[in-house]
Amino acid sequence: MHASSNRTVAVRRRYLTPDDPEWTNDGPTNWIIGRVERLWYSRFGVAGSMIGHLVLYNGGDDDLAILSTPGVSGTDGTLFTFLPSGASRILPDTEFHIVQGERCDGRPVLVGEIVDDAPGGPQFFFDGPSPQPRW
Repeated sequence: MHASSNRTVAVRRRYLTPDDPEWTNDGPTNWIIGRVERLWYSRFGVAGSMIGHLVLYNGGDDDLAILSTPGVSGTDGTLFTFLPSGASRILPDTEFHIVQGERCDGRPVLVGEIVDDAPGGPQFFFDGPSPQPRW
């Protein structure tokens, strides 16, 4: 196996992914609630507007991962994005994003949810500080 493939497998083991058997329409029932700090967001598209793809910036000390789904319910079409500490990622153009920390004792860690279907911008649901705009 190629070295980059080994890294990909190692990253995916640390988080809940769309391929995991516990990722169902009901979602996993064994989430642990976690916290995240120093998370910012912007839009990739028109500068200073709420039009375009959502971009998350991870200024915290811990790596994160995002599950992006076309809707709040259901798991079909879910995409996985790894967001290392100190990095930024353009998220898929989907309605709902689940932000997670690294698994703890094999259980997925939920740090927040983002609903991105409103014309006024994304709505953030986090235990702790919500992501702040970064223009």
